Parts: sequence; C-alpha cells; structure tokens
Amino acid sequence: MNLNKTVKSILGIIGGIFLAALSGGLWEEVLRPTFHFIGILIIELMSHIFLSYKDNIYKQSSDGFHEYPSLFLMLVFIMALGFAYQMLVMKHPYAKDKQSKQETRFSYFIRSKWGYYLTYFISIFVIAFLSVFIAGYSYTNQIITYSNKSIAIVSPYINENERLTLSSEFSSIKKAEDFYAFKKHLDNIAKKNNLELEELSPF
Repeated sequence: MNLNKTVKSILGIIGGIFLAALSGGLWEEVLRPTFHFIGILIIELMSHIFLSYKDNIYKQSSDGFHEYPSLFLMLVFIMALGFAYQMLVMKHPYAKDKQSKQETRFSYFIRSKWGYYLTYFISIFVIAFLSVFIAGYSYTNQIITYSNKSIAIVSPYINENERLTLSSEFSSIKKAEDFYAFKKHLDNIAKKNNLELEELSPF
C-alpha cells in the first residue's frame, strides 16, 4: 500500500516537472523538434514502403485545410468509447454469471496464448496506424501553411497574374515533383526580391 502511494507521488512529481518544463519553453526547444524529426522519419519510411505515399502527401496538401483528420480522430474516439462501453457491459454481474456457467469459445481463445498474441498484434497495429496518420497529416498541414504564407509574402513583389499562377501551381499539385517545382518558383521570387521564406525541407 505504501509502495503504491510512493509510486503515485513520484509520478505526480515527474508530471509536475514535465508540465513546468513545457511552460518554460521545453516544448519549443526540445519536444517539438523531436516530434517533428520522428514524424519525418515515419513519412520517409512509408514513402520507401509505398511508392505513391510521398505523392499523396503533396497532392492532399493542394486540397487545402479540411476537416477529414478531425472527423477521423473523432470516429476513432467514438469507437473507443463504444469498445469501453462494451467492456463495461461484459463486466456486468449478469454477463459474468452467464459466462461462468458456460465458457464460450471466444473467451477461451482470448485467454489463450494465441489470443494474447492476437491482442498484442492488434494493439501494435493500431498504434502504428495512428502514428502514420498523424505524422502524414501534420506534414500536410505544414506544407499548406508554408505555401499559403509564402505566396502572401511574395505577393507585394509580383503582379496579379504571377500571384494567380503561383496559386494555380499549388492547387494543381498531383505528385512530389510538382511541389518541388512550385517551391523552386517561390524560392526564385524570394531570392530576386531579397525576401526570406520559412524553412521547409521537402522529403
């Protein structure tokens, strides 16, 4: 009992230090670059496994900001709530009493070695899938923000026709090479007018 209290106290102290560090700038200096680096590694790995993954990232960015990621995460959350509710229902005394009278094949399988491995595999798969999803859409949003902001920065130094051309190039992106050409166009305009754009290293 005392051990549990000690562990909880230690975890509470660590949590307090972590929150204090976040408010003190640790997020901007350390955690944010670290998460960004991990996200880029995930995207690089997926682009080597699935050849069209990189092109899809840049194509999705040309669609602009939209609500699909939020809707997807909300769907995952709702499914998790439904799963938790189902687990609570299964813990009901009536359900437990029925199961104690007759062991079902499913419950027997879940408690077996292969049931353990299946559950473990599903957990790893879900975590990996969500990590890839979040990394992909985080980078997509970064591309959208960079592109829109860069067009706004160079707009006063170009005519309306060239500004519309830039917007058209961005909206017409279908693959990675299209974005590389769009970014090169932006960089040339910025260099010609001594402008500084945000850093973005396309993978």
